[in-house]
Parts: sequence; structure tokens; C-alpha cells
Amino acid sequence: MRALAERLRDLRQAVPSGGEGGEAELERLGQRLVDTAGEGLSLKQRLERLVAAASRRAPAPTAPPSGSIPLEELIQGQRVENERGEFFLVEKELHLDTWHGDVALSRFHVIDPESVAILAGEPELHGFDLGRAAFLDTETTGLAGGTGTAAFLVGLGFRQGDRFHLRQYFMRDYHEEAALLHGLGEDLRRFPSLVTFNGRLFDIPLLEARFRLNRTRFPLTDVPHLDLLPAARRLWKERLVTCRLQSLEAALLGMRRSGDVPGEEIPRIYFDYVRRHDGRALARVLEHNRLDVVSLAALALLATLWVSVSPA
Repeated sequence: MRALAERLRDLRQAVPSGGEGGEAELERLGQRLVDTAGEGLSLKQRLERLVAAASRRAPAPTAPPSGSIPLEELIQGQRVENERGEFFLVEKELHLDTWHGDVALSRFHVIDPESVAILAGEPELHGFDLGRAAFLDTETTGLAGGTGTAAFLVGLGFRQGDRFHLRQYFMRDYHEEAALLHGLGEDLRRFPSLVTFNGRLFDIPLLEARFRLNRTRFPLTDVPHLDLLPAARRLWKERLVTCRLQSLEAALLGMRRSGDVPGEEIPRIYFDYVRRHDGRALARVLEHNRLDVVSLAALALLATLWVSVSPA
């Protein structure tokens, strides 16, 4: 096992400098934890103290490279600050009279309360109300998952009154993840159910892991969850070649995206944004995520209509 002093030294070197005063403070804390038992604390507890202190220190803001356009100049949003730091939030809304392709969002008013359980083939989803659910989609730093993958953008859609609201939680750099997860978690706690697209295998396990790494719990782990991908396969696999989200959009909603970002390019675009702070390509990723969330809602409404008319 590596010496504690060496591990602390490597941790301090990995933390971006925020000025001489902050660096000296972190140095003193590290030395104090090495030299003493930390008032009876275990090795794990001492290391956790240092990690917590380091994570609170955001790097000093730097000017974007020449020729770059900050995301804040391209996307109307706001900086949100909470006890864990700061992240960027984008909010939009659609009136329920809006049509998304060939589906009117006004179908939220006429949902059969038994249709979701029939659609999913899961009796435990009896009484699932799409009008009270959170529609969630993530954009991540990798498509294979794993502990090294982070959700840098989380899109959340929900019906409220006669509007469909969309919130996008974005971390402009890795040090904003804790604040993003804190803000997302606070908002998610008010929803009694969840709708995703392949979320059981990807989005939700990923978010649960990131919440655990930030020493908290994903708030919707145990709520009723409609994963629309397996439901769509049950309903449409005999009619369609593939049940990818954009294939369903084209075949069922009559929509074809123009200039959309291919999903496999999204991690690279984010890494480039973190390095160069040029928001132009990243703005397209936010639009991609927005369309994913609204399409998720529209397809869920359409699917419940199909199973209400005839069995899947």
C-alpha cells in the first residue's frame, strides 16, 4: 500500500491551483492529516476530509481562447449556486397545445391510467400517471458507462399545468458535478415516477453511481419506472427495423432531425469544450438533449394511445 504522504501529495497535485492562499490552506490541511491521527479518525476518514476540502476549491476562471464563444452567449440560461458549488441551468417550456411531430402534447389530458402497465407488461405500474412523471435523459462523457463516466448534462421534462417544462442541468467543468447533482436531486424528489429511454440499463445506474461518489443517494431509485425502450420493442418491433429513439421519431412522429449531433460524437465535443470553452458545438448537444426529452414524452403519449386502442 502506498504511503499516506505520497497519496496526499498526488491528490494535492491533481487539484487545480486557485491562488497562493488556497494552495497553502490545502497544503496545511494535508500536512496536518499526515502528521496526526486526525483526532482518532481512520485513514479512510482522513482522506475523505482532504478530498472534501479539495472538491470545494473551484479553479480560478480563465478567459476562453481567442476565437471561442462562451456557451452563456449562445444559450439563454443561468448560473445556479448551491451549497456544493455552481452549475449552469437552461429552462424552457412548451404549451400543451404544441405538436411534436404528429403527436399533440395535449394528450397529457386524456391518458388512460391503466395504459402504462399494459404497455410495459408490468402490473406494478398500475395507475402510473405520465402527467406527474419525470422524463429524464442524460448526455455523458462515455457511452459504455463505468465509474469513470460522468453525466455532464441531464435533461428533465415534466408537465405542470398547461405547460411541458424542460430543465437542463449542465456542468461546465468537472468541478461542477457536485453542485449539478445536488440541484438535480433537490428537483427530482418531488416526482413520484420516472420515464426514460434505456434508462434501466444506462442512465439510472450511471446517475446512481455518480450520486454515491458524491456521498448522497439518487432520489428516484425506488419509484415506479417506465423504460420506454423495451416497451417500444414490445409494441413496434414487428413493424420497424430498429427501435432507436430517432428511428421511432421518424417512423411514428414524422420527424427527421436536421444537423443533429451523432450520439457517438457527444463525449468528444464535451472534452473539447472543457479544454477550449467554445460553446458552439456544445450548443448543438443541448439541442440534441432537448429533442430527446420532448420526443421521449411524445412517444410515451403515443404508445399509451396505441395500447388503449388495441392490445400490444
